[in-house]
Amino acid sequence: MIKKRTRKELYDRFRQGAIPTGADFADFIRSNLNLLEDGIDVSEDAEDPISLRAHGDSLNLLDFADKDGNQTWRITGQSYDGDKEGLNFFSNNNSKMFIERETGNVGINTDVPEAKVHIIQGDAEDSFRVDDAENDETPFVVTNKGNVGIGIGHGDDRPLAKLHVSIADKSTDIIR
Repeated sequence: MIKKRTRKELYDRFRQGAIPTGADFADFIRSNLNLLEDGIDVSEDAEDPISLRAHGDSLNLLDFADKDGNQTWRITGQSYDGDKEGLNFFSNNNSKMFIERETGNVGINTDVPEAKVHIIQGDAEDSFRVDDAENDETPFVVTNKGNVGIGIGHGDDRPLAKLHVSIADKSTDIIR
């Protein structure tokens, strides 16, 4: 990792009357963005977007880190094992969301999506949920146990069968 200097540290080394050393110039040069070496392409055409070139064989594009410099997220251009090209949002050594380039399939908690949307359920939360605009009834929910509820699903009111359909007044089930 390159030794980092604050702007104030660099300014002090290059202030009026200072005699910067070769190391000071090296720190100054390293502190600047180098489009060629840092993998950033900027087109002559202002309408074109900035392009990020991947680093390494795993097509790493971008890392996000917390204030202490610990990596929290990584965006890569391929699946974890490198078999498929796509956009991979990666955290804690797991693919959180992967969009396969060839098929457009989206994987949530998997980088091997076998359908247009493929979700791997990994905890006690619901796998899939669609709330209505008023957020007063859940029109559709798939629980972590694979139960599907239509018109049910807020609070303790959970689907109790593989398919559980309820009408709006909640007093009569349509199908259970």
